[in-house]
Amino acid sequence: MSCWQLSRKLLCGSLLIVLLSASTGAQQAGGGKPSTPPEITFINFPAQITADGARTLGTVGYRDEESDINLARFEVLQSAAFEDFSFDPQIKDPVKGTFDFFIYSKLPQTVTLSLTLFDSAGNRSQSKAFTFTAVSPAPTQPNNSLFLYEWGADLPSPILLDQPQGVVADSQGNIYVADTGNHRILSFSAAGKLRFVRGRGGVGDGEFNQPQGLAVDSRDNVYVVDTANHRIQKFDQYGSFVARWGVRGVGLGQFNSPAGVAVGVFDQVYVADTDNSRIQVFDANGNFLKQWGGFGSGAGRFQFPEGIGTDREYNVYVADTGNNSIQVFSPGGEFLRSWGGQGSEAGLFSQPQDIAIDPGGRVYVAEKESRRVQIFDQDGEFISLLSTLGPDFERIHTPTGVALDPQGTLYMVGRDGELMQFTQDGRLLSELSGPAASLADALQAPLGVAANASGNIYVLDAQNHQVLKYSANGALLVKWGGPFAGASAGLFNRPAALEVGSNGNVFVADTENHRIQRFDANGNFLQQWGRLGEGDGQFKAPAGVAVDDLGQVYVSDTENDRIQVFDANGTFLRKWGSRGIGKGQFNTPKGITIDALGLVYVTDTNNHRVLVFDTLGNQVAVLGGFGGGQQEGLFQYPEDVAAMPNGDMVVVDSGNHRLQVFSQAGVFLRALGGLGTVPSSFNLPKAIAVDGDGRLIISDSGNRRVQLFGRL
Repeated sequence: MSCWQLSRKLLCGSLLIVLLSASTGAQQAGGGKPSTPPEITFINFPAQITADGARTLGTVGYRDEESDINLARFEVLQSAAFEDFSFDPQIKDPVKGTFDFFIYSKLPQTVTLSLTLFDSAGNRSQSKAFTFTAVSPAPTQPNNSLFLYEWGADLPSPILLDQPQGVVADSQGNIYVADTGNHRILSFSAAGKLRFVRGRGGVGDGEFNQPQGLAVDSRDNVYVVDTANHRIQKFDQYGSFVARWGVRGVGLGQFNSPAGVAVGVFDQVYVADTDNSRIQVFDANGNFLKQWGGFGSGAGRFQFPEGIGTDREYNVYVADTGNNSIQVFSPGGEFLRSWGGQGSEAGLFSQPQDIAIDPGGRVYVAEKESRRVQIFDQDGEFISLLSTLGPDFERIHTPTGVALDPQGTLYMVGRDGELMQFTQDGRLLSELSGPAASLADALQAPLGVAANASGNIYVLDAQNHQVLKYSANGALLVKWGGPFAGASAGLFNRPAALEVGSNGNVFVADTENHRIQRFDANGNFLQQWGRLGEGDGQFKAPAGVAVDDLGQVYVSDTENDRIQVFDANGTFLRKWGSRGIGKGQFNTPKGITIDALGLVYVTDTNNHRVLVFDTLGNQVAVLGGFGGGQQEGLFQYPEDVAAMPNGDMVVVDSGNHRLQVFSQAGVFLRALGGLGTVPSSFNLPKAIAVDGDGRLIISDSGNRRVQLFGRL
């Protein structure tokens, strides 16, 4: 193995040593003295470093009467990965001083180096040895800051809610529910499919203690009143944590059991600070702006307000629970009007808990004790009553939360765990607290994934022998093939990979049928080619497919241990590869992708490496190493690879249950994941795709789900 000197840097295999600086002592060399060899006074370097590529600093102390040290030679006495090397420390004049260097290692190993200093007269110092050990980094923990959402895993049936207290809809019609007793937030699509579940009991970011009120801003960010933690938490529309603010107290920006939240003009956040009997206002980042209220029963005073909402003019409506009234304020907090009073008659209240305003300005008030929702105009004139004693509405025992989506559909949660969807006049549309996904839509063995230019996501479910197309947020749009294996056009037998071309056509590696099938974006069959064999255009269990900018189709002909290339119509163009461990050879190639420079990346799965080729099949680089491993930069049965918009490469390191990220030059950058079932962990992940926004789509096959992550 050789070393390279770049400026003042030395690169040797997995070890890097760099001269950083030289500092001087006060003494200077005198003239006419006999030539004496330089002396190493000390070497300071840690006994243990982490084999993660991070730089570790060391220092050398020296003495040299002639001030002419011109070479520092490090000889390797013990190592697994690099050779001897030398450099000029570039010392000027000093008799004694120090110079610094740093070392990094990417491989776990014990290293012993011997340092010798030389001067211009050829004198050499006594050699001085030092030893350090590079140890494997701690197991990678799931990175939930990048995780967006998942779908396809087996879900509890029915979804059981425990005393839900809040519900809200975003601009896309997605529904968010505060499952108060379970200390979590659930989100459903407008069609009633469960999008994600977030949270658990606790005080950390994304953890809750009896969450209640919910609100959504103009960008569909979601604000959660984390009531018993006395704070507000903010999430994006996919459930990723963004920010939090507040602690228990009576000061500005502090809370005491807040229960309600609403968003108004300029995305200002209004919080019903319940046990402090006031309203506090913040900007979207949690910076305090103003407050009003205080305990009392007059205009602008409150007794434990719980619900809060805003109308089209951003006026603020407060459910003043203890005073059994609704109070209305301008966006700046000026009192405008109120109505109500204690009672069971129309227009009176018995502990109003939540409030919502529809696009037409009608005001919906949910009451704790009267088991009803009353509807008013924006001036407080009673319009109608939705009673739990009515024919449809009776299925909610005690309404605790109310919301309306942009189309005016009414959503309500009840104390006994109900989540239901109604028309504005109270006619039941659906019951969303039941199963979130039917067995027909559940994923059994997700393998290939791909994304089109519109952000739609395609998933191959090998066990169900079908392709499923989802919207960008996981709502099922269409599926084709299956549920049983078949050999006719449009049917599949354990398909393993798919890709979307620039024209929207979907190419499927129909693995056990030994062919490629081409479909339009909605699953209409267009073409097929290939059959079992070893000739040109024939396949044996193809398990990878990619399409370049010219429309050429690259196929991992897996059990023939080669790559075949076709034009967009399936005409054979060229091939490369054979079985082996040498350059350009494969052992079960699977995943394949093409980057913006036209380089072709192939996961050489059973050789535990990724090979890089030009478009003609000439190998230009390799990632990983034969034999595999658990260390960063090594793989265990890599299954797929994808190119990021910035040129980085992401490898699905399936046997290590993780993703590994490399620069375009092949330098390891980071790892994500680890074995598990929680979001951001994996169990034998199989495939990866990158959508137009740079989000990562992962088929987490062992967990029977697809996970979506934000840009790295």
